[in-house]
Amino acid sequence: MLKEYLDHEISTPEAAAYYAFCRQANSDLIRHSLKELKGFAKSAKRLKAAGKDAPPFLPKLTRIYFRKVEEQARLFTALSIFEAAYRVHLATWMEQHYGVKKWWDPVYTTLIGGGGCAQVTNISGVELTPAVANAIDKLLKGIDGYDLKGATVVKQANGHSLLCYSKLSDLEELIKEQWVSFKASLRIHNPSLTALPSFISAFKRIRDSRNSCFHHREVSDRPGLLRSIENMLDLIDIHLDTASINARTSAVKPMTTGIQWHERHNFGLVQSLTYDIELHFEDQKSRSTIDGRTQFEAIQRAIDGVAADDRLKLKGIQIQTRAADLAKTDIEEAIKKVGVIETRFQQ
Repeated sequence: MLKEYLDHEISTPEAAAYYAFCRQANSDLIRHSLKELKGFAKSAKRLKAAGKDAPPFLPKLTRIYFRKVEEQARLFTALSIFEAAYRVHLATWMEQHYGVKKWWDPVYTTLIGGGGCAQVTNISGVELTPAVANAIDKLLKGIDGYDLKGATVVKQANGHSLLCYSKLSDLEELIKEQWVSFKASLRIHNPSLTALPSFISAFKRIRDSRNSCFHHREVSDRPGLLRSIENMLDLIDIHLDTASINARTSAVKPMTTGIQWHERHNFGLVQSLTYDIELHFEDQKSRSTIDGRTQFEAIQRAIDGVAADDRLKLKGIQIQTRAADLAKTDIEEAIKKVGVIETRFQQ
C-alpha cells in the first residue's frame, strides 16, 4: 500500500514501525491517509536530492490517520440522532394514521397463515395499497427471516419497538410508498425536501453514508452529509446542533484499562510523559497526575474525568511536567478545547 499510494522510501526501522501500525489500523483510512501525504513525499525527495535528511514519516501518517478516526467517530452522533428520530417519527405517524399500535399485525397474521401480503387491503378500516403491504412484508421478513420463523416480531407491542429492529431501507420504503399522506407530518422549513425525489435522495445519501461509517469506510464530504442530516431533522423539528452539543457535553465515565503499556505496543508514537495538573473550579481546586504524549492529551484526560455539573464551574487550568516549569493555560482557550475533549472521549 505504501508503494501504491505513496512513492516514498523509508528506513528499515521506520518500515517495521509502519507495518506494526498497519496491523491495528483500518486499511481504508490508511489508504486515504497516505493520499494526503503525497506533498510530504515530494518534499522528502527534494531534501534527499539536496543531501538532507527527510523528516520522520510515521508521526505524520499517524496524526492524519487518528484525525480521520475521530472525524468518522463524530459522525456516529449525528447519524444516531437522525436514525432514532426518523424511526420514532415514522412509528408515531403510522400508529396515528392507522389508528392502532400494531399496524403490521394484519399483514403478519396473513403471512403466518400462508397467505400473501396483497390479500390485506386495509388496516383498521384505513385503505392499504399493495405497495405499502409489500413494504410491510419486507420489513417483517427482514426482522424474522423470509419464512418468519423468528420470534422477534410477535413480541413487539407497538411500532416504536418494532422499528428498532428494522433496516433504514425499510423506513425509506415505508415513507416512499405512503408519501402523499406522510408528507403532511413534515414541516415546510425547506420546501425542496418536501418533494418526494429530493426527500428520498437525501434519505438515501444519509443511509449510504451511515452504512459506510458503521462498516468503518471513510465517508466523503462530511460537511455536505451533516448539512443533509441537519435539513432532514429540521423537517421533524429537531435541531442537530443542540442535540449534538447535549451529547458531547455530557460527562461519560472514562474508559478504564487493565493492561499496562509495553514496548511491544509501540509503533513509533512519542513516548508518554507524566504531568501534574491542577483544575481550578469556582470554589475549589483539584489536583491529579496524568500520563500523556503531549500537554493537551494530558489536559484531555484530566477534564474527561470531571462530572458534567463541575465542568460548568471550571475557571482555569495549570499543568507542568515533572521536570518542567509550571505552565498556565489561558482559560478561554482551555474552555474551547473542552468541547473537543468531550467529543473525543465519548465516541
